[in-house]
Amino acid sequence: MRGGRDERAARTIRAVIDCQFAEPGTVYRGTFRQRRDSPTPPPAPVVWRDYDPNWREFIAMVFAAILAEFEGRLPADLVADMERSAALAVAGTIDRVLADDVPLNTNIELMHLFTADFFGRRLGEARFAEAARAEAERLLATFRPTGAVSEF
Repeated sequence: MRGGRDERAARTIRAVIDCQFAEPGTVYRGTFRQRRDSPTPPPAPVVWRDYDPNWREFIAMVFAAILAEFEGRLPADLVADMERSAALAVAGTIDRVLADDVPLNTNIELMHLFTADFFGRRLGEARFAEAARAEAERLLATFRPTGAVSEF
């Protein structure tokens, strides 16, 4: 937004993408290191100590906002890398929801719904959009009786 900083922004986005865990079959797949020097989680990772599952949603939300507002200012290969990274993050969150191993706080759930739908539509991933709709219906069902949602 500040103009003239597109190269710096691109370097920053690439650095974030480089922090993503992609190991298939792991509970932390698709989330991100909290720092560049954070170690890869051990074989039996402890949530919140060895990895933060919510980074998937936070970073995918930022990527959605960047792509919606500034895509034309980014190199095409970076846009493709952001889409791949977001797809991995969304897939990891869908796995988390299906496994029901770590609950999603309401704010994280709302971000998950948005990013699954946003990237499902953008990337033509029907599975993402379907997961977003199913989770949205579930969340709405919990909201209707009281007109509110809990933190968890």
